[in-house]
Amino acid sequence: PKPKLCLDPAAGLIEVIIYSSPDDKKKNRGFCFLEYESHKAASLAKRRLGTGRIKVWGCDIIVDWADPQEEPDEQTMSKVKVLYVRNLTQDTSEEKLKESFEAFGKVERVKKIKDYAFVHFEDRDH
Repeated sequence: PKPKLCLDPAAGLIEVIIYSSPDDKKKNRGFCFLEYESHKAASLAKRRLGTGRIKVWGCDIIVDWADPQEEPDEQTMSKVKVLYVRNLTQDTSEEKLKESFEAFGKVERVKKIKDYAFVHFEDRDH
């Protein structure tokens, strides 16, 4: 007999990534990423979720493939001197970030944008 096709979109689901809105942490940004244990599990879930029969909070959903994240090679990474920091509170200042990260090396500058920031180091020590 043929094996039963699993219609549960959660089958093989490893991780759900949801980012909150920078303006209101109680709200999401209107999208999420679902990571599955295999391409086959992801493909089956995509097919099941894309039927239009599943709604999230009463809303129709659009399901598509995410672009894979490419990992940079070691040579490229050895030159990186900018650190990305996220999940910052609104009252976190660039000066406070600079003070906090000086413990890890000389900070050239800090640029904060909403709930994230870029910390530029003089050297790459670690």
